[in-house]
Amino acid sequence: MTKRSIYALHEGPWDWMMDVEGWAVITVHAWQVEEVRNETSHVPIVRLNNGYGSDGTIPWMAEYNRFAERLGLIAGNSPDVHHWIIGNEPNHEQEWPGGMKIYPEEYGRCYVKCREAIKARPGHERDQVLVAAIAPWTAKVTYAGNERGDWVQYLADVIASIGDADGYALHSYTHGHAVGHVTSGDSMDPPFQDRHYHFRAYRDFMSVIPRGAPVYITECCPVDTGWLNMNIGYVQALYREIDEWNQHTGTPVRCLALYRGIEADRWYFADKGQVRQDWDQALAQNYTVDIDEGEDEMPEEQWMQVYLHAMERGFYDQGGKPEFTVPKGMQLYYLHNADVDTEFNEPETDQKDAETQSEVYEGRYAAVIMFQFSTGAAWLVGDPVYVQNGRPVRADAHYMHVFQNAGGGSRLGLVDGDGPFLQQHAFPPEQREAVASHVTWGGWRDTYHGIPQRQWVELTSPQLMPTQGYVRPVLEFASNDAGFAAGHFDALRIEQLLGEEPEPSPDPDAEIDYERIRAIVREELDKTKLVGR
Repeated sequence: MTKRSIYALHEGPWDWMMDVEGWAVITVHAWQVEEVRNETSHVPIVRLNNGYGSDGTIPWMAEYNRFAERLGLIAGNSPDVHHWIIGNEPNHEQEWPGGMKIYPEEYGRCYVKCREAIKARPGHERDQVLVAAIAPWTAKVTYAGNERGDWVQYLADVIASIGDADGYALHSYTHGHAVGHVTSGDSMDPPFQDRHYHFRAYRDFMSVIPRGAPVYITECCPVDTGWLNMNIGYVQALYREIDEWNQHTGTPVRCLALYRGIEADRWYFADKGQVRQDWDQALAQNYTVDIDEGEDEMPEEQWMQVYLHAMERGFYDQGGKPEFTVPKGMQLYYLHNADVDTEFNEPETDQKDAETQSEVYEGRYAAVIMFQFSTGAAWLVGDPVYVQNGRPVRADAHYMHVFQNAGGGSRLGLVDGDGPFLQQHAFPPEQREAVASHVTWGGWRDTYHGIPQRQWVELTSPQLMPTQGYVRPVLEFASNDAGFAAGHFDALRIEQLLGEEPEPSPDPDAEIDYERIRAIVREELDKTKLVGR
C-alpha cells in the first residue's frame, strides 16, 4: 500500500498544487489532438471526448470502432498518461450525438472498444480506463427497467453491460455555496425521494459501484451559484467529507477535483483569492488515501471464446405450427394465457423480407420476426455450453432492428445449468418473474427509443460464475401491443476467463453439434455483421 493525496483540480490552476503531488483532470477533443503531454507535476486523468454539444461525447454507434482507434492512437502517443475517461455524462442531453439518447448498453459497448484499443498500445497494457461520470439529477434517459430515468440505475445498467470496468469517474455538486450542503442528507422531491439533493449524491452512485473499484470524483462545485469569492470553509468541508468517507468504506474515493480552472464557463474559480485561501487551508490537512501499488502489476485478464453461434436461420416445430422459425440450436419458450384465444396467445416467428412485406426495411436476408400479443414475453434459449466451473463467463449477442412498426425491449442473460427451460415451452403469465429469476440478466435495450431501423442492436450479459459444468444463453423479448421485431441475427458468443487450468472443452458424451455452433458466421453477412471474427 502507498498513500496518495486526494487533492485534484479540473484544468488547473496547477500552481495551486505546488506543495502536493495531486491529480490533474484534463479534457481533450479526440479529433483535435494526437497526443496528451503532462505539463504538470501531478498524475493526469485525461477525459477523451468525441466532441461537444451535438457532436456527442461519444459518437454514433456506427462510429464506435473509428473512435476507439483514434483513442488508441492518442494513448500510444502519450507515454506519461495512464488514466483515461471515455466521454462525459452520457445520460445528459447536452452530450448526445445529434440529439439521440445514449442508452447504457450503447455506452458500455463503446467503452469496451475504447478500453481494448488503449490497452493494445505498448506501455498502456495496465492503464486505468474509467467509465464516464453520470450526471446526477438528470432524468432524461428512460427505458424498460428504468421508467423514471434514474441516473443511479443508469450507472448500474452501464456496469451490467460492461461486466468489469477499470474504474469510475463521478460528478457530484451542491445546490448553492453553503457549507452545510456538503454533508446534507436532504433528499429530492418525489419520485426521487430516495436520492440525495446535494454533494452526497456521490454516495448514491457508490451504492452500485463494485466494492473496491477505483473511484475518482472529477468534477465538484456549487452548481447553482458558481464559485463565490469567499472563504467560508466550503472547500475544506468537501475534502473533510471525502476523508471521512474513505476511513469507513471498502471503496475509497481516490481524488476530488474542483471544477474548473480554465476560464471557459461560469464555474471558473482561478481568479477568486478567497477560494484559494479555502483551498490552501484544506491542503494543509494533507488528506491521503491508501492505494495498492501492486494492482498495476496484476496480470491482464484474458478471455477465451468458448462458444460462437452464427445464429443461422433454423426451424422449430412446436405443436405442428410451422410459423415457429427461430435460429438453429435455440428453442422458443413463451408465456401462454389460458384465458385468451389461441389466435392471440402464441408468438408468431415467421420469416419475412422486404420483397413480400413492405414494413421490413432490409431485403437482403429473411428476417426472424417475433409478433407477440397477449403473450407479453418470450425467450430464445440456447443449447448447453460446456464450461469450467469456478471461472467467470460472459456473453454478447447481435441482431438487426428491421421492422418499422414494432417496439418493445430485449436483454441477454446466462443460466447456470438448465434453469427452468426443460422442454416445458409454455409458461402461464404469473410465472414470468419466477422464470426470469433463474437468469443472470444484462441490461434492457428498448427499441422504442434510440435504435433506428436497419441498425444493429448489441446485447451483453454480466459475468456469471458457473457451478453446473455448463450454462445456457437466454434472449428475452418483451413486446408492446403491436409486437417486437428482431431480425438478421449475426452472432451469439460466450467467453470464459482463463486461468492456469486447461482450456474449457466440450463434454464428449453430449449430443451437441459443436461443428455447427462453432462455425464462422456465414459469408453473406460479411458486409453487415457487427462483431469481428
